[in-house]
Amino acid sequence: MKKWIFGGITAAALFFTGWYTLSPGMAMASLRDAVKEGDKQELQERVDFPKIRDSLKSQFKAKLAGELADQNKGEANGFAAFGAMLAMSMVDGLIDGIVTPDGIKTLIEKGRLKEDSGGAQQTGKEVDWKIEHQGIERFRAVPSGADHPPVLVFQRDGLSWRLVDIEAPAEQPPTK
Repeated sequence: MKKWIFGGITAAALFFTGWYTLSPGMAMASLRDAVKEGDKQELQERVDFPKIRDSLKSQFKAKLAGELADQNKGEANGFAAFGAMLAMSMVDGLIDGIVTPDGIKTLIEKGRLKEDSGGAQQTGKEVDWKIEHQGIERFRAVPSGADHPPVLVFQRDGLSWRLVDIEAPAEQPPTK
């Protein structure tokens, strides 16, 4: 009887260790496969688009507000305030245009939020994604070889994973 209990505990521990170690890479590979195949239904299941849009909008609006505060320390500049207000209103449309199945495709394939204007970024070569565990509920995927890359944040959804956030690069906001 004790052997059965010990065997069951050992099997559960091995399953959990294997799942914890391998499932993030498998989730990233499944997302990459859905992107390659153009399977929009699979992307809808693996990516929480509304949550990502809300997160990116708040990230960029906070960045714009911080830059405006830095520029206007001690001086009241009406044109700068108007420009910041205009930029804040444009963030929503910009993010809505980027966080789409096609935008996620570009992100997964190129490791960035937009296509390169020169087209020189890694033609034909897949981006390698480094997995960083953040406990058993979350992991981050970071593209290798890029300065200030966007970071994908996945959250556990049962025994699988779902892309729930994109941490925007600190230095370069996305542009179309």
